[in-house]
Amino acid sequence: MARRNDGMPDEVLEEILSWVPPESLMRFKCVSKSWNALINSLMEDSAFVNKHLLHFHINSFSSPCSSLLLFPHRDSRSLSKYAFDLVSSLSLSIDDVANDRISGLRISPVLPLGMPTMTAKHICHCNGIICVTAHNGDMVLCNPAIKKFRTIPKPVRVGNYGLMLAVVGVGIGYDSRADDYKVVSIVIEKSWDDGLRLLRAMLYSTRTDSWRVIGIHLQFDDFPVFDTAVFCKGVIYWTTLNPSCCSFGIVSFDMADDLFRIIQLPDNVSKEEENIKIAPWNDSVSLFSYPRGHELAFISINAWVMDECSNGVGGSCSWIKKLTIGPLEGVGRPWMFWKNDELLMERNDERLISYNLQTQMLRNIAIQGAERDHYRGSRWIFPYVKSLVSV
Repeated sequence: MARRNDGMPDEVLEEILSWVPPESLMRFKCVSKSWNALINSLMEDSAFVNKHLLHFHINSFSSPCSSLLLFPHRDSRSLSKYAFDLVSSLSLSIDDVANDRISGLRISPVLPLGMPTMTAKHICHCNGIICVTAHNGDMVLCNPAIKKFRTIPKPVRVGNYGLMLAVVGVGIGYDSRADDYKVVSIVIEKSWDDGLRLLRAMLYSTRTDSWRVIGIHLQFDDFPVFDTAVFCKGVIYWTTLNPSCCSFGIVSFDMADDLFRIIQLPDNVSKEEENIKIAPWNDSVSLFSYPRGHELAFISINAWVMDECSNGVGGSCSWIKKLTIGPLEGVGRPWMFWKNDELLMERNDERLISYNLQTQMLRNIAIQGAERDHYRGSRWIFPYVKSLVSV
């Protein structure tokens, strides 16, 4: 067992550092040349980075505090120095049971120097990495915890390509087999030959810094609108909306075989009459279904958890209904679980609230350092785990 000058075995020191927040590790690099070299070497070690990520992922749900990444409505379409906020220390304690609000602290992360400003159309998140896509297809990856970013090159369009009309879906995920973070981009193109529109997908690898075309091979009645992507256990999921008939669906992309699949909804969920939203919950994919209608006085929300899926393009999944919440008054829609028993939701007036599954209490979220309506109508909200993952 190797030892450093202070007599501490390397394995013990690395275990201690695997529990240290990324910002603190970045500061430790300034202690000395040896510390700088040590931390740089650890950040290049994928095993250490994944171990560090696992520790903070576990803590994000077991700790009384949690962090959310929010993009305020006032400038949610522009990624600039203050385009997004890290709402940290959303804490719960025994004393909070009788309170009607949850307190948080607003932090405006400083983005890396040189990171480009762009008008965002799609934003997704995976293991501390934020992926932003502009309307013209420009993309950037950013890890604000370690102040690193990467501008993704545009695909080289050769061969039988058409004119790109729009980017309709983007997702980012981790391929554990290749130890590679990958970005999926789904675009609508117009054929040069006959003018017909077609759906095309491309896959970007951070390891090779290159794109390649992948097949979709799915049948849609119309070009679907893809919602914000959710990554879980090697698979990216999107809810989709068919604009011609206003029906919802779920599409997945598996990192293991590069296949897209249509995921069947639970039997009791109507894709034409209910709104649906997916979100991570306890290392699984959860699905919320709730009635359509603008500003209904009362709504009930059904929560389902995906159990398992079979292979094939028409992937058959089993869903387990976990609970029904409500009827609740003045609630507009669910967002996600930010704790195992705390559901983040949006009121009809677009302000954020939290619902506790155990006490069945609704509580307002008060963010210190932000005006009351600062997060009203936020377009993107993610559970945020700081990481050492390099881009």
